[in-house]
Amino acid sequence: MYIGQVQQKKLFNGMLLIDLVNPTDQLYILEKNIDWKKLENDLSVYYDPYFGAKAKPIRLMAAMLILKYIKRYSDKELIYQCTTNYAVQHFIGYKNLSKKPPCDRSLLSVFRKRIGKEGCEILFRESIRIHGKKAIKDLEDAVIIDSTVQEKYTSYPTDINLAIDTIRQIWKIGDKFSIKFRNKHKKEVKKLRKDALFNKSNKKNEIKEKILKELRNIGLKLLNELKIHLPDSVTNSVKFDEICNNYYRALTQKKDDKNKIYSIFESQIYCVAKGKMNKTYEFGTKVSLACGKYNRIIYYVSSEDENIHDSKTLPNIISNIKANFGIVPKYCIVDKGYQGRKKYDSAQIIIAKNNLDDINPEDKKELVEHLNRRSDIEEIISHMKNDYLLSKNRLRDRIGDQINPIICAAASNFMVFARDEQKRLLRLEARKKSGRKKKVKRSPRRTTRGVPFEVPNKQIYPSIFSI
Repeated sequence: MYIGQVQQKKLFNGMLLIDLVNPTDQLYILEKNIDWKKLENDLSVYYDPYFGAKAKPIRLMAAMLILKYIKRYSDKELIYQCTTNYAVQHFIGYKNLSKKPPCDRSLLSVFRKRIGKEGCEILFRESIRIHGKKAIKDLEDAVIIDSTVQEKYTSYPTDINLAIDTIRQIWKIGDKFSIKFRNKHKKEVKKLRKDALFNKSNKKNEIKEKILKELRNIGLKLLNELKIHLPDSVTNSVKFDEICNNYYRALTQKKDDKNKIYSIFESQIYCVAKGKMNKTYEFGTKVSLACGKYNRIIYYVSSEDENIHDSKTLPNIISNIKANFGIVPKYCIVDKGYQGRKKYDSAQIIIAKNNLDDINPEDKKELVEHLNRRSDIEEIISHMKNDYLLSKNRLRDRIGDQINPIICAAASNFMVFARDEQKRLLRLEARKKSGRKKKVKRSPRRTTRGVPFEVPNKQIYPSIFSI
């Protein structure tokens, strides 16, 4: 650059993001069709304008939450994409390119806690509304219902690891309140852990039982000592009672006990046996789903607090669909895990692979058609697990178990709409380039000079039909 020469402006300075983004891009389609103003009004209930520092815009935070699940980003990666990707910046509401991160990643977890389960259901309802009349049309005929397991992001539970985790947590609480234990047993715990990991003797199980017994005794001693030395203001609180109860259960539970603890940090999870070959047991929470027969839209999703039988979830699913849409589906198609109910409200429950001898022959054809579509929900569950973060739930506590499947279902619905709309737009573009006109459907009736052709009658013209 020479002296006195005016510096050239940067290429993208002053350019709007809407001019840079491809109009057939999925994020562009979603940004255009989502009713952001309605979302802002509905979610503004969870904000107090007179309390605390000024919050980030609701439009920004809601878009980032949807984007996290659509693209399967972590919180850290989402912030990075918001600073580098102009399609992402357009989706979260920016008008011009920006190099600054929109917010700190910790604010995403604050936003999730703030809106809770009810706020996430607002996003889920918007993901159904975006489909228009198409969403309600398929719901009247039939609904496919199934359940799956959302695994928690925890290590595989073993009794020895649980005992070691409880001892470490007791040490942490003791250090926090500066309690001096008579003996922390740190060397003994370290040695026992090594013996359990690297034991290669023939009597492996017997030795592990002895190690577990010693670790549990150490844990119970430390827990009793902790209760004695802690101040009354702590020991009288409900939260501390719950924590101590969980520690005691983890140190004393036996093989055949019910309501066992599988993680110290996530005490609400339970063991589910779904009969899979590769995974006999899964540790997390059960999730119930209901989707349309043809349109792949999810109408209901919920995580169950307890490991109840599948048939007991049906009343809640049907009543929820009735409350939200004002429609009770004619048929509910389920698998053999839902045996026990034949009807609820006006909905008939059809179990797949069962004999259809009891049903009228007139309805049989329709039912066989419905049953052939039952396996479609397996594809939707597979996509939710592999594409939308349902396979491993990384959100903490029971509220994390409730929030995660709802936003996963919302992301699935949004992407179904975006893909269908993208295909339609690409078809229109291809038709414009080729110069072809849209095909006009002709009437199936034959005509002669604009007058409909009438089929001759056998009685009037017997000679025609005798040839």
